[in-house]
Amino acid sequence: MKRAFSLIEVLLSLVILGLGIVFVFNLFPLAWQALSYSRKLNDISFFARNKLDALKAQETIALGESRGKEGDLEWRISLQPLKLADGIEVILAQLDINTKFMGKPETQRFVTYLYKD
Repeated sequence: MKRAFSLIEVLLSLVILGLGIVFVFNLFPLAWQALSYSRKLNDISFFARNKLDALKAQETIALGESRGKEGDLEWRISLQPLKLADGIEVILAQLDINTKFMGKPETQRFVTYLYKD
């Protein structure tokens, strides 16, 4: 005896398949947003590395604070002397980078210590 699918079974399976496809396509905008945010953080990290490397390459480092803007990134770098144990003196460098992602302001902070002979 042959058994075939009824029309209701076929329609129900099509509805379930359609809902699954709609659910999968709803994930794409979220993945795209996560990818965009990841790229933004990568750009900020690259900018911070370049800024701090340029600071380390300077012969003399002026203590205090400086600010600037490059593209959509606003940055502020603060340099403060810091005395550690055994009389070791270092410079605390703190770089704050302000930006907006999807209309929301964000700040990323990078900290390093500079030692000059």
